[in-house]
Amino acid sequence: MTLRRIAAALVTAAGAHYDRLRTGHWERGMTGSRQDIAWERRRQLQVRQALAAGLAGPRVAEDARVRFLLACADYLIFAMDRLHVQDQALGVLLRERLAPDDTEPLRLLGAVNERLAMSRELVEWLRWAAGELRRDGPVALAVCEAGARRFTADFQGPAAAHRNPMAAWTTRLVTETDWMAIAGTTAASRAREAELYAAVQATAPAGADPETFAAGSQPAPAPTH
Repeated sequence: MTLRRIAAALVTAAGAHYDRLRTGHWERGMTGSRQDIAWERRRQLQVRQALAAGLAGPRVAEDARVRFLLACADYLIFAMDRLHVQDQALGVLLRERLAPDDTEPLRLLGAVNERLAMSRELVEWLRWAAGELRRDGPVALAVCEAGARRFTADFQGPAAAHRNPMAAWTTRLVTETDWMAIAGTTAASRAREAELYAAVQATAPAGADPETFAAGSQPAPAPTH
């Protein structure tokens, strides 16, 4: 699938999130809030830190390295796809609720969209590299390691998450019900995240367990209903 098609799919998914937000309907069993989004992003940061540590640490057996890289890639692709849909849906909501003369937040939204585009490109590079490794095994290790290093390095640079520049407007314009729809948390998404995170832990070499990194070990927020 090309980057253009993937980006279009993400926008479509964001639109579906936003339709639920506007109509007040979402999947049966959907929970979530701003706290869910923050928790997901802390966990994603932990896995990114684990991946960087694993890449920098002592070499391990090739098969073990393959399993770890694929586990990290699977987690990060899942988490980043959710992040992109959430941020796109939030942007759509804010654009609808901001006044036409709110030039500063509209300018900031443009900058956020630029970072989202960069982030999507990085994820697609990682998706491609992981696909090569899954198909070819250890012979593709160098390719996947290069993709993983690019992903972790670039997320320390221009595509890195920054303090929410829209905080003043999200506080005023976005309700808890809105955040629940944007989060898009379901029992299935929670279970899949837990499964992927456990795979990273199970395959992590010494010094690369995501639980040991800065975001800290915190339980998932309790369902809101």
